[in-house]
Amino acid sequence: AIYVIVITGYSTVQNAVKAMKLGANDYISKPFNEDDIIIAVRHAFQTIDDYETTTQ
Repeated sequence: AIYVIVITGYSTVQNAVKAMKLGANDYISKPFNEDDIIIAVRHAFQTIDDYETTTQ
């Protein structure tokens, strides 16, 4: 499974919507803090783990 986290310095609602429609799973705009990244990565691992569990 692939989990895409977009991190951008040019955040707009239109860009966020487009990224999600194109397959991004998470969208983080700058400036961000360490907790934002940690939460996104934990969510990615949990989502991938859930996917792999249900497809076995």
